[in-house]
Amino acid sequence: GSSMKKLIPWGSLLLAGFAVALVLASCASTQVYDRPEAMAPDKENDKFLILPVDISMPGDEAAQEVAVFGGFLAAFEDSGIPLQPIKPALEAAGLGGFSRNLAYGIHHMVTVHNTYDFAEDAALHGGTSEYEVILVLTGTLIDVVNEALKPDFKIKYIALASVQNQGAGDIPETRKYRVIGAIYNVEEAKIDKAIVFENTIADEESAIVAEMAGLGQKIYDQLFPEE
Repeated sequence: GSSMKKLIPWGSLLLAGFAVALVLASCASTQVYDRPEAMAPDKENDKFLILPVDISMPGDEAAQEVAVFGGFLAAFEDSGIPLQPIKPALEAAGLGGFSRNLAYGIHHMVTVHNTYDFAEDAALHGGTSEYEVILVLTGTLIDVVNEALKPDFKIKYIALASVQNQGAGDIPETRKYRVIGAIYNVEEAKIDKAIVFENTIADEESAIVAEMAGLGQKIYDQLFPEE
């Protein structure tokens, strides 16, 4: 009997600590948007251009970018073609903000208009959409990639990972962020798949970098759950 009594406070302390950890790591359920007519990629043969990661979190953004990008690229194994190394060439061609524009455009299209098609989105805006420019920029991106990397395959897919700061969390000393991941089919100028989830973490630089280190794989797993 007495030994049980001694254990109770420890048990409740552990539970309390566990509850806080759960709150901080709470990952709201992922919203998944699949384009109905999209064909699944052929993971053996298809290649994916991995865009530089767009991050708007406090702290060392360059370190966070590298952490997310590294995990995301590694998850694709041999089918990922990293565009991070040619970032200067992309920036010189006016594509410095392409990942961010694409992420906001995709989020808007799938959540507001329930469309996967950039041209259709423009029609829903009455004929013009700021996101139409994405199609023009995509053409520029493909030109830059062909020039810089000389790939021996026809570019079909672009993979996107974006982390958007959503401000202070509901609990003190925490921060919320939104993740957008997508597979963009450039052959059809449509989004094949997009995933969106939000999360809350400790608002502290080392916690943010640690979180980012595991995020790339998480985004990949949500985009390719069947693997």
